[in-house]
Formats: sequence, structure tokens, C-alpha cells
Amino acid sequence: MKMKWQNASQVTVLLGSPLIARDLHRAGISWPSCRAAYVLANTKASNVRREDDENILRWLGIRHANVRLPIFLSLLKPASIERAEALSNSPADIKVCIEDLRCGLLAKSCVVPGFCTLIRGLAASTSPEENDQG
Repeated sequence: MKMKWQNASQVTVLLGSPLIARDLHRAGISWPSCRAAYVLANTKASNVRREDDENILRWLGIRHANVRLPIFLSLLKPASIERAEALSNSPADIKVCIEDLRCGLLAKSCVVPGFCTLIRGLAASTSPEENDQG
């Protein structure tokens, strides 16, 4: 299934490691045209602590290469957010804990019935071609 996205031409997905200077240079992290970096957690990881620790290292590698770049860091456990903030608390960084996000959505759905359904509907996107086929 191929998704169409209006900003797809402005996003580049690269394979490599932010711990390797050559890969960071290839990604253009220090270029003025680089507006943000995302470090996404693997929610299917078998070892959650290791996944979070590796993402924190990736985040620090990017932060070392560009101190002003906004970095969006997703982690799986709340304790990992505390560890990341102890290492660096740059105002340019946005740290999100997947577990806290899930719990927050669950709590909100208890107060507002149908909230999760609304959010799911807003988050789901389909292309016009898929609507015509369905």
C-alpha cells in the first residue's frame, strides 16, 4: 500500500547510524536546510530498555553534530525520559514516551467516551484512490 503525502518531497529517510560521522554528514544534519530530526522507537522491540538506550545514544549523536537542530525523540518507558533529560536538556528537543502517551489516551477516553475512536479516525489517512475502491 503506497501512501500519498503532500510533504513527501521534503522528507528524506536514510539508513545509517548517527554515531558515525560519515552518515551524519551524508544526512546533512549540519546543513541549514535541515529543519528537524526524528529518532523513532521500535515498539516491537523485544528488549525495551536496550531499545531506549540505543535511541538515547542516537539522539546524543545527532545533538553533538548540530546543537540547534530540533530533535523529536520517542522512547518506550518513562524512566528513559528521565535518563535522557539527565544527559542533556536542550530546549530544542521534544521527548515523547510511548507508554505515557498510551496511558494518557486511555485516561482521556474514560473521561470523554469515544475519544480514542475520534483520535484514531483523525490519525488514519487514506488516499482518494482507496476511497473510490472501498
